[in-house]
Amino acid sequence: MEWFIVSDVHSFYENMIKSLNEKGFRQNYENHTLVFAGDVFDRGKESVKMREYISNTKNKICIMGNHELLLIESIYRGQFYHHDLTNGTVDAAIQLSGGYELYPEIPKDVRIVNFYKKDKKSLYGITMPYDIQHKIIENLIKTGIIEWIVDNFYIENESGEKTVSWNKDKTKFTIKGKPRFYVQIEDRLIMHGFFPSPDWIRTYLPTSKIGVLPDDFDLLDESTQYMWEEEGCGVWSNTPYWLKLFHKFSLVKLLSYLDRRGIRHIYLGHWKKDELENMVVTVTLDEVYEKYHDKKPSFYFTDGSVVITGNVIVETFTT
Repeated sequence: MEWFIVSDVHSFYENMIKSLNEKGFRQNYENHTLVFAGDVFDRGKESVKMREYISNTKNKICIMGNHELLLIESIYRGQFYHHDLTNGTVDAAIQLSGGYELYPEIPKDVRIVNFYKKDKKSLYGITMPYDIQHKIIENLIKTGIIEWIVDNFYIENESGEKTVSWNKDKTKFTIKGKPRFYVQIEDRLIMHGFFPSPDWIRTYLPTSKIGVLPDDFDLLDESTQYMWEEEGCGVWSNTPYWLKLFHKFSLVKLLSYLDRRGIRHIYLGHWKKDELENMVVTVTLDEVYEKYHDKKPSFYFTDGSVVITGNVIVETFTT
């Protein structure tokens, strides 16, 4: 099997297809599997095409990113917040819910600047009445987007459930299932962010001493699931923390853990490739890291900052 990994494509469908074609990916070819490592929507203008492509790709694995969570959260609360404007979630919601022609109340100039204005007295200088917000979300719900996200980005919970239940008015929902925050394929670990950090683990494990974790503690198993979900460790800004490795005791535990799980390669998105590469250079100069050099993994960074560079990175490997 040949595996193809992309992340942070952010609704830049054509850019993604171009990079996949250059790498030789063939959609629905039995020996090709495509892994989406989070953040498939927002910021770009091809959200509908992106959703259709993912739906039509049979051999795929979708990993939860923070932008998938942003979309879920905005639909659940029934309105958009400031960060939904600046992150492009509102724009993606409008695209996915039927397009701007359904909402003539929204000024055309607002569409061009993707809802971003410097005046923060209102929604970054925009007045978007709640009835328009509700209309967007109502239309979005009708497309089955929540069911689609659960179907693609979730795995079954302990009871074998992966479902969406709605209230009578279909305005609130309950998801039974667990977000897929990572996948391990032989000795390769693919994620959007990174592991829950020792700081969060110590918070939830009061019996553990500061800086000390049980040797058999599994950072990826079910016991840390609530840390992934409640603290957002798996999808937000935890990656730099781990890569900078400010606490040397965490480094030793991490490398020993990776060795125990047989992980030799780690694929990460969320943060720009060049930023993470600079962090890794700093880490590899650490004397503790050198001491455990035989256990160090290879890192692959898959966020090519497509919004700025137009580049979608495609990593490949064969099993």
